[in-house]
Parts: sequence; structure tokens; C-alpha cells
Amino acid sequence: MSTIHVNTITTVDGTGNITVSRPLSGSGASLTNLPAANLTGALPAINGAAITNLPADPDEIAKQSSDPTVSSPATPILGQVVLNTTSGEMFVCTTVSVGANVWTRHNGDGSALTNLSSANLTGALPAINGASLTNLSSANLTGALPAISGASLTGIVPGPTVSASDPAADTNPSSGLGTQWANSTSGEFYICTDATTDKNVWTNVGAGSGDIVPIVFHGGRGIFAGGNPSTNTIQYITISTTGNATDFGNMTTARDGNSGCTGGSRGIIAGGRSNVIDYITIATTGNAIDFGDLTVSKTYHGALSNGIRGVFAPDGSANVIDYVTVATTGNATDFGDRTTSGDTYGANGETRGLFAGGGGSYSNIIDYITIATPGNATDFGDLTVGRGYVGMGTCESLTRALFVGGGAASGPNISDIIDYVTIATPGNATDFGDLTNEVYSSNSCGNGTRGVSGGGRYPANGGNNLNVMDYFTIATPGNAVDFGDLFQAVHIMASMSGD
Repeated sequence: MSTIHVNTITTVDGTGNITVSRPLSGSGASLTNLPAANLTGALPAINGAAITNLPADPDEIAKQSSDPTVSSPATPILGQVVLNTTSGEMFVCTTVSVGANVWTRHNGDGSALTNLSSANLTGALPAINGASLTNLSSANLTGALPAISGASLTGIVPGPTVSASDPAADTNPSSGLGTQWANSTSGEFYICTDATTDKNVWTNVGAGSGDIVPIVFHGGRGIFAGGNPSTNTIQYITISTTGNATDFGNMTTARDGNSGCTGGSRGIIAGGRSNVIDYITIATTGNAIDFGDLTVSKTYHGALSNGIRGVFAPDGSANVIDYVTVATTGNATDFGDRTTSGDTYGANGETRGLFAGGGGSYSNIIDYITIATPGNATDFGDLTVGRGYVGMGTCESLTRALFVGGGAASGPNISDIIDYVTIATPGNATDFGDLTNEVYSSNSCGNGTRGVSGGGRYPANGGNNLNVMDYFTIATPGNAVDFGDLFQAVHIMASMSGD
């Protein structure tokens, strides 16, 4: 039983209420059915920690450290929300059934949000991955986009390379075929139409003219022109296919001791006891046409070319090197001098020309020049054996030059020796192999892979002209193999190759 202590009781005020002037004391534990209307004033702070069995409010979020299960919470209300404070995932009770409650996970990815007003968004948005965004209208994008990396983009056509100079044949584009090149100095514009390493073709598609093409100084058709006994006959072969030579046409005059070089499609035939220069179109059989004149008459002299400039070595009578521009008819111009005069063999790479041997002096000297720069020759090295009347046509690859046959200074005066050098590296020649016959005043041509030596004479004095042709693989030292026969046996004639 509770005890109530009263200090003062005031009489009934007419309402049936008794006014107590002092607070009542007691726990009130036995109070029941206390109407709210009878409670006035502010209640003191109440600790509800021990309150249990309160009915759940579906609008409130229950927090716990694990996911809800079919049986926990045991008696949820439909629509009740539970938040897993460990994973951050939220669950909604979508089916209430004792021991078989269903909780649907809601990850809050916003996938079902529509018509979200910016007015309802505050604060900074987290980083968003737009990988799955589709049909995003540009009308819905406003403001500045952040920096975007295009590192993973593919299929993007790059803009042109801009340079103060033109591309070259050995300008190898990283983007390959179709690469564009703009010359910021001249305004010329080029497209790479053939992306062969170091032999690229850049086609001028701008307002200017002149394509950039590889330098060509040999080709698939071999030419032998003139020769002793003095003839105007021009013969040709297909270098890659063994067989006999075929008639091509005639030079403007019959002569021997002449030399030849090429610009790939045009062949130049110069000298031969004269200063006459002829030219032919190598791909088209027919007679030669007058090109111009050498600065001096030449006989037994070599020739070489880088595809643009043809250079003619001295003979035994004058130490004069001449040159012409292969594509432009006209007279030759003085280039410079050899370190020694004499009947000379010529060979070349793309930039460097070589002269070797020397007529009756049986020289072993090899000289070199830079074809694009007129000037005197410089000593390169020595042949394995000093000799003259070395085969006077060019036989080389881009890197290696061969010197074929000739007259030896000692021993038998006819040689079957083939020597070779690396064009870019001055030094002495190395033995390559032997011809099928000893021969002097033969001539050679090649397609960059295979060399062919034709004609010549044996023995030197009063001997017979030969119609024999030999061939060899320029990259592989070894003895020559029979190729076929010239249709006219001659020696000291011009030779070249082209297409």
C-alpha cells in the first residue's frame, strides 16, 4: 500500500477536486487508468530504456549489425525497414509470415529514380561511373565537363604531322598507310600511299606537285648496250629468270668502251670513244635517244647512280668525273677528280658511289664520292688484287658492292675474281668467289638481290669475245653459276638495270 503525505488540504473548491499545496510523494507504481486530462504541467525526463513490447512503427528504420532473416525480427510489420549498419544495405519487409518473412534488399543505386529535381540535391555528389549510361540527351547536359582521358579510344584518325620540311622516302610513319604530312614552310600536303619501310611513297595531294618516292637505281630488267667489236646493239634480260638475252633496240651510234647507269625507269648510256650520251626507257624496248654530251670523250670508264644523279668515272686519258641529272636531258657537268686516273669500275649505294681498279695500271685502289655533293673522290680501301678492266657496270645491293673479273697485275693477266665491300664502311675488299670463266672487260648489272655478269674477253690479247653470262646472289659469297648467253658476244659495253 502506498502512503501519501499531505501537508495542507484545502477544502473542496466546488469541482470535487481537492487542492494539495505540497507535492505528493510516492512511486505511483500502482496507479492505473490515469487520464491524460488530469495531468498538467511539464513531465520530468523519463528513461524509456526498460520499455518493451512497444508496437513497431513502419515509418521508423530499425538498425542492426546484420541482415534480417526469415525469422528475425520475429514479428515485423509489412513495410518495416531494417538497415544493416555493417554493410550499409537496407531491407524492406514485403511479406509477413511467421518464420517465413520476406525481406527485399534495396541498395539505393537510384536506378528507379525519375524526374529528380536539382533543387532536391544538396552537397557534393560522389564519383559516378557512367559506363552503362545510354541515350543521354545533350539537352540534359549543362555546365562544364571535367577533363576526360582518351587513352583508351580506338579508331580515331590522327591529324597530320606538321613539319617545316617534306617527308623523305625513309620517313617511316608510325600510323602506316594513309598518314598525312603537312609542310608548314611550303604549304605542301602529302599522304603516305605506300608504307614500305625506308621506301615509303608520299603522294602530294596539295596545290603543289612532286611526290616523295624511294630512290631507285636498279630494277628487274638488265641491259647490255654496245661493246667491242663496235656495235650499236642493245640487249636485255630478266634478272630473276635465267636464260638468253633478247634484242632491245639500237644506240644512236655504234661504239664500245661505253658505260651505263639508271634512274630506275630511264637508262643512260655514255661515252665509248666519244662524248655521246643516249637514253632509253628500260620498260619499253626500242632505240635510244640523244640525251646530251659528256664534258670530255671517255673510253673504258665506269658509271654509277643514286637514281637521281648519274656519275661517270674518268678513263685513262683524263681524270675527270662527270655527272648528269637522270630525269633531265642535257650536257654533263664536271663533278671532280679521282685519286688516280685509269679505266674504272663503278658501283653505288643510295648516297655513296665507288670507283675501283684502273686500266693498264692494274690499280687496286677503291675511291668513293658522295653522289649528291660534287667534289674530289676520297680513298676507300683496296681490291684483293690490283687489276684493270674490271667489269664496268654496277652490281650492288643497298649495302654491298661487287667488283667482277678484270685483268690482273701479276700472274695470268685475266681474272675470275669477285670482290665485295660494304658500301657504308671504308676498308679493303674481301674475296666473294669466282666467275665460271676468267674474263676481263665484262659488264654487270643487278636487281639488288641477284647480280649478273655478261660478255668480256679471254685471253686478253687477240682473244675471243665471250657471250657467257654468270649470276650470283649478292648477299651470299660464293662462286657464280651460268645464267645464259648474250645473243651477241661483246666486251667493254655499257650495262645497267631498271624497270
